[in-house]
Amino acid sequence: MQESLRLETSGPGKAKYKDQLMAIFSLIALATEMGNAADARCYLIDAERLVRLRGMSTKKASRRARLLHHVYTWQRIVGESTFVLYDHKNASLQNKIERTLNNHASTPVIGSCGTNYDSCGTDSDDDVEAQKDPDTGLRDIHLEDVRLWPNTLYMDIYGIPEIWLSYVSQTTRIANIMDYLEETEIQPTKKFHDCLQRKTAQLENRICSLSAQYSATGQLSPSRDKQGESITLGAAKASRAMMRALVSALLILFYRRIRKVHPFILQAHVNDVISALKDFDLAHNESGVRSPGTPWPAFIAGSEAMSKPPRDWLMKWMQEGAAHSAFNGFTTAQQVMREVWKRRDVAARNTEGNTNSSSEKIATKKRGMYSWVDVLREGNFWLMLY
Repeated sequence: MQESLRLETSGPGKAKYKDQLMAIFSLIALATEMGNAADARCYLIDAERLVRLRGMSTKKASRRARLLHHVYTWQRIVGESTFVLYDHKNASLQNKIERTLNNHASTPVIGSCGTNYDSCGTDSDDDVEAQKDPDTGLRDIHLEDVRLWPNTLYMDIYGIPEIWLSYVSQTTRIANIMDYLEETEIQPTKKFHDCLQRKTAQLENRICSLSAQYSATGQLSPSRDKQGESITLGAAKASRAMMRALVSALLILFYRRIRKVHPFILQAHVNDVISALKDFDLAHNESGVRSPGTPWPAFIAGSEAMSKPPRDWLMKWMQEGAAHSAFNGFTTAQQVMREVWKRRDVAARNTEGNTNSSSEKIATKKRGMYSWVDVLREGNFWLMLY
């Protein structure tokens, strides 16, 4: 693959762009199923470079190329949502970001998948109702622009709207920047700080509005796709239920990564995810379909569950998913969830009988806030759930 990318990307002997991209996706899938995070991340970065080099070199992409770009975006954004291994102490990164913070006198924009500070995008709360132009929609592979794109294909491929992926991307980027500022001595300008707070509040409002939109569980009637073929009521119910689970889990992700709230506050949203996943399973049983779905919402919710019933139910759901899928994420996610529960339960027991000094009480309180982010950082591994 590396030889193809090096020798067949340009020139008279170049390979077909879509063939190269599909080959990379095959390697990503193989590395992900085997739990090889290092290779999977390298291939994802190779895919990004290829998309930027060849996929964006023309003003108009074919439908097949756009489908492949959407697959890359899904893998990258969902993958980045559980990647927390950035080296915030890297000297070159600190110098670059400090220059950005000092040089940008106007409104800074939170950009890209990682902790990139300088990127073009919109900043107004009203822009979310506007539409991207075709060129922006094609090039916005990390969904940094909050505006809608009418030609999106995520509903066709994954059954989820682009807006959900966009909010996951924004949540991850803002959380990474907050983590960076928390763990380094860099002092952002007041203008940057105000912009960050404004964007965080805007994103919180948008995610809550999206959650309210999908909280209703009304009856769905069969619909038809673009080819006129009937979609079964069971499939429509399953799709709606999984979307409810994803939106509720997104809300949990926001309050865990950005607000860092006590898990007690999140229990209603954990129950919402469980309710949605129950409806998802029921709809599949009614239609005779056996599909484990994505482990992402169950992991995000399960890591916050405080009592035995929701923990047991989500663990069983993960175990059933692992039994019906070769995807390594179902199994690894269970291990992370168990470690979070163990640490929090120990902290809770220590708190009940803690008569020690105030500094020891603070340390115990911090252990009670222990999350999946801490597990992944301490274990130095990436949980791949895309």
